[in-house]
Amino acid sequence: MIELNRWQKRFWVDSLLQRGNAANIAFIFRVTGPLNIEIFTESVRNIVRRTESLRCVCRNDEGGTVLAEAAEGELCIESLGTDGKQEDDLDAFGQRLFDLEKDLPLRISIRKESFDRFRIVFVFHHICVDLVSLADFWDQLSVHYTVLLKRGILKPTVRPVLKDYLKLEKNQDPQLLKAGIKYWRQYI
Repeated sequence: MIELNRWQKRFWVDSLLQRGNAANIAFIFRVTGPLNIEIFTESVRNIVRRTESLRCVCRNDEGGTVLAEAAEGELCIESLGTDGKQEDDLDAFGQRLFDLEKDLPLRISIRKESFDRFRIVFVFHHICVDLVSLADFWDQLSVHYTVLLKRGILKPTVRPVLKDYLKLEKNQDPQLLKAGIKYWRQYI
């Protein structure tokens, strides 16, 4: 169990008040060419198994502190064929709220538009990702898919853990943090 930082707690409270879809981060990719959906799905599942923040659900403990804990929940990957109302489905998929007490904070939709054209939608909840972790996710996905496609063996990598990041964040200089907040408030 890991105590959430103050920003994650804000997302948690918003999700409890069902204001959480503003915290959804959606990416739509169009893929032209062959896509092995089974290998792609396995690549994503491998990354989720190794990435603690993508396996978290949230809850309150006895003292009222919000905690995240690894979940055995199933990753939501929808694989659908072609139909006439895909745009509406994609909008609804991207805006659907996460239930952070039950859902893993990532869901994916794979839509086959034609024989060799696909649309892949990734929806992350902001409680588990930032720009740095997203860049890392895309890099890992590319490597995993390529290696599995060529039937290679994936070597495990040692990665920083969410607990380590939260510990580091707690030890930051409060004055430096205030200066950072002041800077961003000027530009937001």
